[in-house]
Amino acid sequence: MDAKRDIWLSNARGVSIIEVIVALFIFTIVVLGLAASGLVASQTLRSGRSFIASSAVAQSKLDSLTAMGWDSIAGASGTDNVQGFPVSWNVLGTNPRRVIVVVQRTAPTGVFADTFVTYVAQ
Repeated sequence: MDAKRDIWLSNARGVSIIEVIVALFIFTIVVLGLAASGLVASQTLRSGRSFIASSAVAQSKLDSLTAMGWDSIAGASGTDNVQGFPVSWNVLGTNPRRVIVVVQRTAPTGVFADTFVTYVAQ
């Protein structure tokens, strides 16, 4: 019976230190990759939120300009600060009038100037 036990023990194989190191290395790379993708996703979400907010501000300014009426907006231009966003606008042309609204926003990757254009016909 001891002979069978000795044969089984001699065939049994444990985990070597090299296998443990390789497994830890692979695990570390996977964890770092997940952490990096989480940071990128977070940054993308913040940038998207700032763009959505600037789009809403631009839409608000476009709506207020078009609500002024066809004759009132002829050649209009100006600047304003709407909900914390610097906004500038310019109305060009005769028919249709080209309304250009530029909204500056700060994103995690820098400062951007988003330009929104619409046309208003008589």
